[in-house]
This record gives sequence, structure tokens and C-alpha cells, in this order.
Amino acid sequence: MDTHVNYSGLSLEHELSIDQLYSVHYFEYTSDYVFAGEAHDFWEFLYVDRGAVIVTADQREHRLIKGELIFHRPGEFHSVRADGRIAPNLIVISFSTRSPAMQWFTGKRLRSDDHSTACLTQIIDQSQLSFSSPLGQPNLRSLTVREDRPFASLQLIQLHLELFLISLLKRSLALTAGSSDQLSTPLSRQVHSSAYSIALSFLESHLHDQPCLDQVCSHAGYSAAYLGRVFREKTGHSVMEHYRYMKIEETKQLIREGRHSLAQIAHIMGFSSSQHFSKSFRRCMGMTPSEYASSVKLNIS
Repeated sequence: MDTHVNYSGLSLEHELSIDQLYSVHYFEYTSDYVFAGEAHDFWEFLYVDRGAVIVTADQREHRLIKGELIFHRPGEFHSVRADGRIAPNLIVISFSTRSPAMQWFTGKRLRSDDHSTACLTQIIDQSQLSFSSPLGQPNLRSLTVREDRPFASLQLIQLHLELFLISLLKRSLALTAGSSDQLSTPLSRQVHSSAYSIALSFLESHLHDQPCLDQVCSHAGYSAAYLGRVFREKTGHSVMEHYRYMKIEETKQLIREGRHSLAQIAHIMGFSSSQHFSKSFRRCMGMTPSEYASSVKLNIS
């Protein structure tokens, strides 16, 4: 008896695909940083992870704040400068593609959502594992691939970048058409609007002191176990681990702004002593505050 059954395979369309990756940067700039500008024959986008910047695209200026991004088409001259007040953190990624759908991004200034931001986080995480070239080096002309990179890490960068672009395009088209955002599930929207957002707001307002987990839970109205699950789902860390990360990020920004001494910053951020400040910073960053200050000056020189 012949049990062979013929199936017909479906070739999947690739409506937006990345051909080559030119750069992946995560910059931590000072509040007076200025990049004079450049033009190149591939796409680039700049995402503001913290602070604010002034971006020039051809002859037009744009002020971008946290969570916003702008695309530069091939051949477009672009420059960026800090706003003189807040030391910015920026993600800059450049790539080439032959996909006609990419033309939709020409001149686009967009706001990221949770889904898109998660894709960016994955790109940066996989890039740190994949490349030996520092992500914070401004004048890097090529990416150096690590021999000991994890399995399929480069492919994951490509997939997350494609998903990031497709998600932005589909969400914007859906909103333009008056449809609801289909990228967020009811559960993720509920978590974002209740436990996570309330607790995160409390933590952000207490970066200059030392709240405990009980205070966070009391303010948010959720148990420590529940908040822990929500934060691990959203950030990959516990509540207080994420708070310590936020606190160090705020500290790094103050260092880059250069308006206070390290001793003053330790006091502003609510550290009990200079030793506590240095130990906490080293545990998170792998270097002392003074070493970080020196590295920032070296990276932008």
C-alpha cells in the first residue's frame, strides 16, 4: 500500500529584510556633546534612550526626547547635539536593505512602544555578545565579530531588527487607519497600566534616596511576589535590582553633565558614604565613578 502523500510547500515572502549591518552603537554622551554630521549610502536610525537631543536631517532640526527615534535615508546629511542640559543615552543602528517597504521610513520621526523597545534591548544585548568592538566608540568603521559569540547571535540581531522595523510600520499604519494597537495583549496593557507603571513611577521619584521593597509594595498596592514577577517579565530583574540599575543610570548622567563633583553626586543620589557610592557603582559598572568619568572623556575626544 502506497502511503506517500504529496504536499505543496509555501515560499514565505520577505517584505522587509536586512541585507547588511554597518553599526550598532549605544552612546552615553555628555550634556555638551556635538557631532558635526555625515552622510552615507545606507539607512540609519537614532533612538533616544535617555535625555534629549537636537537632530539635523538635511536642513530641518528636530528635538527628540526619551522614547523617540528618527530615520535617515541613504545619502541624507544628519548631525546631532545634546541640548546642553541633559546628558543623553542614544542607540544608533545603521544597515542596508533592498526592500521597497523601507521607503515608508523616509523622514519619519516616531515614538517607540514596549514591543519595539524590547526589540531594541535584544539587539543591544546580542550585539554585546557578538562584537568585540565597543558599542560606545563613535568613530567605528566596521564591526569586529567575536569568535566565541553564542550560537545564532548574529541572526538574532537581524531578526530583532527586522521585527523592530516591521512592528513600527504596522503599528503606525494601524493607528493611521484608526485601528487599535494589536501589538499589545490585554494582559500586557493591564500590567503596564497598573503594577509595573505605578511601582516604576515610585522608583523614579525616589532615585535620590534609598526606598526599601516594602515601601514600593505599599505604594503600589501589590505584594512583593507579584511585583517581582511583573518586573522580571518586563525587565529581567527583580524590583530592587532594577531600582539599583536606574539609580546608577541617573548617577552616570550626573557624572556626564559635569556640573557636580563625585562627592556632591554621592550626596545628591542618597548614598550613605563615598565608599558606599564607589562600591555600588563598581558592582554595577565594573569600574569606579572616577574611572567612568575618565572613560567618558576618552570616548568623546
